[in-house]
Amino acid sequence: MSKEAAFARYAIISNMAERGPFTWKELQSRLEEESELHSLDLSRTLRTIQRDLKEIRNLYGLDIQYVKRSGRYTINEEDSARIHSIMFEHYNIIQAYRLSKGMEHALLFEPRESAGTEHLFGLLHAIKQGNEVTFTYTKYWENNPRKRRTKPLALKEFKHRWYLLANDEQDRFKTFPLDRISDLSLSKKTFHPKKIPDFDNYYRHTFGITNDPDKPVEEVILTFTRFKGSYIQSLPLHPSQRILQEDAHTFTISLKVKINYELISEILSHGDEVRVDAPEELKKVIKQKAANIQHGRWKEGFNG
Repeated sequence: MSKEAAFARYAIISNMAERGPFTWKELQSRLEEESELHSLDLSRTLRTIQRDLKEIRNLYGLDIQYVKRSGRYTINEEDSARIHSIMFEHYNIIQAYRLSKGMEHALLFEPRESAGTEHLFGLLHAIKQGNEVTFTYTKYWENNPRKRRTKPLALKEFKHRWYLLANDEQDRFKTFPLDRISDLSLSKKTFHPKKIPDFDNYYRHTFGITNDPDKPVEEVILTFTRFKGSYIQSLPLHPSQRILQEDAHTFTISLKVKINYELISEILSHGDEVRVDAPEELKKVIKQKAANIQHGRWKEGFNG
């Protein structure tokens, strides 16, 4: 049994579980179909699949269990790690890339600059061991590289960019986009946080990476065109997104978030297919920025 076949089965079983409960017969049928696509023999016995489920749980933190009452396999959400869907998504992309060899015209990737992912392993090691790190950091709006020493706490992704969440030498909380970091070095100096930050809670009401502790959480109400609303419904802007109203022409949602730069940029990116209904202060900001775009005016200090 090849490792390639085993990993292909892990991805197939995971994808089926993500879509909902499935029976042993449905899994057998799917494995037969995928065997032809992958040019691999993926069909296996029930005992082999049981071993696969164990490996999926150990490797990816996805707990898929057989429920006797329904006769179906389903995800045990309580004992499953949230990261599993991302891991299998990347696996599916890798498999698609492998299959496209010789027909590269059929798989068109979006061109991207470096996202700094080469630093992920080193930073995760530093976080695990409690090592301080030093690196050269260049801000987006400056061409003045500076040496920084930080105490890394976590890594966060937002819109295909990775950010280091860390305390600086004065124990002030900072965020650093990894694509602006170079010359990363782990220090022998260690640190021990007084308390492991609860970043899930810290970013619960934040869109993006900027969280001003002094800003209140507000209800943001946005109305989209029906066409745009279909996209917003399939890929929500934020976990707090709630549908308030939808009809043949409009799609209205509410978000419980803090108003920050990233949220304003996101709203503006939808152009004339979105309207801000609340709060009033956000409506004013969006109107002003729209007027600035129309008349070619920019905020003082912007040299774009």
